Amino acid sequence: MIDEQERRETNEAEMDEQEKRETTEAEKQYGEAGKKHTEAEKLYAEAERQHNEAGDQYTQAEKQYIDTLETSKQAGARRREEAEQRRAEEEAEQQQPGAAAVEQLTDATRQSFQTLADRAVSLQESNLRLTQTFFQNWVEQVQNQAQGTREATQNLQEQGQRQKEAFETLSQEGTNAYSEFLNSALSFYQEVLSAATQTAQQNMQRGAQAAQHGEQAASQAGQQAMEAANQGAQAASQAGEQGAQAAADQAAQGEEVRATAAARRKAEEMNVDLSEVEGTGQDGQITVVDVRRSAQEG
Repeated sequence: MIDEQERRETNEAEMDEQEKRETTEAEKQYGEAGKKHTEAEKLYAEAERQHNEAGDQYTQAEKQYIDTLETSKQAGARRREEAEQRRAEEEAEQQQPGAAAVEQLTDATRQSFQTLADRAVSLQESNLRLTQTFFQNWVEQVQNQAQGTREATQNLQEQGQRQKEAFETLSQEGTNAYSEFLNSALSFYQEVLSAATQTAQQNMQRGAQAAQHGEQAASQAGQQAMEAANQGAQAASQAGEQGAQAAADQAAQGEEVRATAAARRKAEEMNVDLSEVEGTGQDGQITVVDVRRSAQEG
């Protein structure tokens, strides 16, 4: 019974230590998951900010492109108007003397200005297309980067949620295991208490039975002693003077040493002289306790 109790107490201490370690590890993982979740929220906020900035920059670039395109159209229109005006002036000059040379010069000049204007417009349009392509590529890269950051943030959030659920599951399992352990320990103690109660009751019953048997044995011994005394008295009266003297000596000896029958038997078993034992019973009668004490002292 003691070994079983010690083993259960040892198992209880080991389970408590294991539960503390598991709880500490779970709290550590939960703290790390919280940190990752916070970092993920920061990254997500930063990605949203970059995405918004990229959208604003794209809007500004688109506006600049539209303004530049409009400016180029206006510049082309002004150049065409200027070319038309020069052509009209050249036609007016052709009506004057030397019209052929002037006409040739005017045609050459007009063609030069027309070529220059066309090249300027083409160059501006090319620059606008290049600028638009650059901004579009840059915006796409920013959007891709923001999308990647958003996906990474979402993965971190999902990982944090999974860790949180794992921690809650682990805590629930630890609590259930500890409850089961407490229930088993309580059942064990209840069984021990019940067994101890039953043992105590049995011992009390045995003690009562032993006391009853002792009383019966003492009563029987008393009756036997009375019968023996009666027989001795009868024998003493029938004997002669010598028998009377012996009976008187025996009676005197009986008056000197007063002991219970059980004490006399115990004295014979332990080889104790009753004349040397001091009685503590009623009227100085020697009891079994007195005999045992005398044997221990001797």
